[in-house]
Amino acid sequence: MKDKIKIIVLIIIFISLLFVSNNILINPKDLNTNKIDNNTNNIKKSGSSVEQQNNLSKENEINVLEESNMNEQVLEIGSENFQKEVLESDKKVLVDFYADWCGPCKRLSPIIEEIAGEEEQVKFVKLNIDDAQDIAIEYQVMSIPTLVIFENGKEVNRSVGLIDKEKLKELIK
Repeated sequence: MKDKIKIIVLIIIFISLLFVSNNILINPKDLNTNKIDNNTNNIKKSGSSVEQQNNLSKENEINVLEESNMNEQVLEIGSENFQKEVLESDKKVLVDFYADWCGPCKRLSPIIEEIAGEEEQVKFVKLNIDDAQDIAIEYQVMSIPTLVIFENGKEVNRSVGLIDKEKLKELIK
């Protein structure tokens, strides 16, 4: 049975990688070291050297990780408390299905945390699919990041892939 779960997870990861490679054309490091023209999605190199850019990239990654750890607005859950925190919640719940190794998940996390600080009517939780494979399989999470909105214990909305702040706000309404 564990072998079947591992195969399913590997398939999910493979499909996720295909999805990400087809839909996300910007490397996460490019976001830290380059300026992006939002209107045309063209990447414009900044004037600093590659070494300076790499140092900035490392500093930015550390800052993002520190900010993620400091934010208490988003509750990290697992299989053992999914029922209580999501299905039995009296609030609308946004579940962020993610993995630590997922670049788009890391880029989405600060957006979720920002909105979690602004939105009081919605509970924000994150679920690591590597640690809670049973829940990911039960809710047919085939690609990450996947955001699922639950209300009264039922799924009411879903988004797959990296989305911006405005689309996330629309999703939770």
